[in-house]
Amino acid sequence: MLSLNDSRLEFASDLLGHWQALRSDALVPAKEDIDPARMLRSLPYIAIVDLTNPQAVQTRLVGTGLRRRFGREITRTNWLEVIPQERRSIAALAARALVEHPCGAYYRFTVAYGDDNLVEAETLVLPLRSLAEPGAAYAIALSRDIALYGDDGDRSSATARL
Repeated sequence: MLSLNDSRLEFASDLLGHWQALRSDALVPAKEDIDPARMLRSLPYIAIVDLTNPQAVQTRLVGTGLRRRFGREITRTNWLEVIPQERRSIAALAARALVEHPCGAYYRFTVAYGDDNLVEAETLVLPLRSLAEPGAAYAIALSRDIALYGDDGDRSSATARL
């Protein structure tokens, strides 16, 4: 378990600060309150997904940096389709957990760029609710390629405690 002030989450400091400010005393902030101007540095690497159906996690917003990572436009697609087949069931379980027990998640993984270029990456996922759609569940995620920014040497994955 990570706390929200864990040093591994420094890469997501603007997202975390904005999310916590919006959250105030609520468990989960509303996606309608997200202000992209508060996260300009991270915006290319942010995605917002609809978790209402954890077996078909629909992307609603995908930053340009993530589009470059995957080599194609993935907005309005099932996020699970960009995950390797052998990891999809775990990803669907994680999506369900975000809905049933609103909490954040932090994980590290390897990204394959082309045929032989592998890059270590990390992602922080935080839950969102909708003011306009009661019962709908969303998440906002920030991902970064560690090789581009340096690595602290810790290769663990953990769930962030809110």
